[in-house]
Amino acid sequence: MGQSHADAFKRAALLYKLPMEPVLYMLAEQNDVLAAEKAQKFGFVHSTGDCGFFNDPHLPYSWRCEKKLAGTGALGDLGAHTISIAQYLAGSLQSVCTQGQTFFPERMVAAHDAGYGSKVDLNNPVWKKVENEDQVQSLVKFVSGAGGVIEASRITAGKVFGCSWEINGTEGTIILDGERFNELKVFSQKHPKKERGFKTIYAGSQVAQYNAFFGFDFAGGGLGYFDVKVIEVHDLIAGIASGKGCYRTLNSDTRTSVRFMRWNSL
Repeated sequence: MGQSHADAFKRAALLYKLPMEPVLYMLAEQNDVLAAEKAQKFGFVHSTGDCGFFNDPHLPYSWRCEKKLAGTGALGDLGAHTISIAQYLAGSLQSVCTQGQTFFPERMVAAHDAGYGSKVDLNNPVWKKVENEDQVQSLVKFVSGAGGVIEASRITAGKVFGCSWEINGTEGTIILDGERFNELKVFSQKHPKKERGFKTIYAGSQVAQYNAFFGFDFAGGGLGYFDVKVIEVHDLIAGIASGKGCYRTLNSDTRTSVRFMRWNSL
């Protein structure tokens, strides 16, 4: 029974959206886009998870604000994705220095909990202390030697899904804007100087997971958040059925969980 549980643990997939973005499939398949090993060894990674849904003083207190239920705030909620992406791009983390801030120290309690639809009585408000951070910033070092900055915020005004990343290496730079995740910005040192500049590569049917949605030509027909969920479920089923396993798995994501625990203790 113990071995069966261990095998199931390795196969089980965590359906994180970000590592399943099709531009990452595309990046993994295009070795000429960037010399990945050099980028990892000498590179710099900047990964951000910025959303603005908590930047509203009238947003009611919820389980996300309570340490007993949520643990961390922006770190655990949005940082899960930024750390996951950083490790996907540049490997395991070695060390970290973190700070966090809470700018809405109290929130009004809703009369009835209805999730994001909860309402508060502005005439007779009941206030409750927010127990975790609204935003967090971390300086990190990867085992590979690369450096990085990982940030997360739930109060970034104007951001709806600003989970973005940039990786700088000796051979070039690649950038993804989380709100335009069908596009990959690429700069390559291999190009002649007079032709250098960022170019945009559009994810499309050149990626197998996209091809199931758009079987025509390459690129141009962007997918959305819930389309990516379909891809995740497909990969989960295919990984289990084939016996080849899944990415991400519960086994691989223990690294992220360990980082949460360490950062939360700072």
